[in-house]
Amino acid sequence: MDGNFGLKRTARGQHSSITADSTIMTKFFAADSKVEQYADNVARSASNRTQETNDDDNDEERRVECSALKNADPKRTATANAKFHETGVFGSLCARHGVPLSFVNIVKSGEKYKYPLAVVHEIFDQLGTKNVDIMYDIGCQFEASLKRNFEDWSGRCAVGIFHAYAHKPSCQVEYNPKYISGFGMTDGEWSERLWSYMNGYIPTTRHMSSEHRILTLTIALDYFKRKRINSIGQTLVNRYKSAEKKQASTKKYMEDNRLSYAALQRKWEFHKHEILHGSLDPRMAEDTEKEEIIQRLHAACTGRWLIFDRLYNNKEALSKSVGNFYVGVY
Repeated sequence: MDGNFGLKRTARGQHSSITADSTIMTKFFAADSKVEQYADNVARSASNRTQETNDDDNDEERRVECSALKNADPKRTATANAKFHETGVFGSLCARHGVPLSFVNIVKSGEKYKYPLAVVHEIFDQLGTKNVDIMYDIGCQFEASLKRNFEDWSGRCAVGIFHAYAHKPSCQVEYNPKYISGFGMTDGEWSERLWSYMNGYIPTTRHMSSEHRILTLTIALDYFKRKRINSIGQTLVNRYKSAEKKQASTKKYMEDNRLSYAALQRKWEFHKHEILHGSLDPRMAEDTEKEEIIQRLHAACTGRWLIFDRLYNNKEALSKSVGNFYVGVY
């Protein structure tokens, strides 16, 4: 999910008497009717939210401190969008396949939480389930609002990979999709690819009436959707081949360096605990020390066996080494 503040419409464009089929007008923008249900869910600034946070809730405080949503700052948007009625579009796509799903018009405001909540509500209705994972630039902050408004939501939140590295390390280890089981190589940036295409419609829709604008954007979104669906077969083949290569190279690297998945998983848990809590758990530190001793012993033994192998393969060097050994003894 993401917002596009380039697709504005000036307040001069008046309503027209266009008689378009309602199914076409709501094909992608049906969530517009759900926005006001979540009008009280305003994206608060980081400073305001910190004051409201319980001192004992360390996880929530960590998310609050992560980043502030500048596009939702009322001081920033009031002046910049004074002459516009629709100040942008907020939308969602399938994170894996890039198929457009649901969109809303942002009206005379910034990227308030009521817009992504309305989009999520519409997606739940379309899919018939709330077991949906959400990828959003501020997913670390938005997760709490999701849980408040959809108590039976059973999905997970992640931050798109392009934005994840701008977040704090403590946020990255929990919300970077690379570190969350099940997300695989999904980057969560299909919205950016869509906006790159949709930005071509900015000049033509800027002064349209609201109905003509929605109709134009719907046609553009429908074309993008059909294009994605038609190419999805080749996309899956390419991704499968890429995954096979990555898996093979990873397996070879681990075998060459005598690494195990269990050992790497333990190291990751130690590292994550240290980032989130500032220090290692004493039990973890003890396990780490034991593991390091075992690895050193293994390396020492491996090194000696390698020497013996080389001497065995080189008879002359072996006899010379044995001769030197006896000289040294006597």
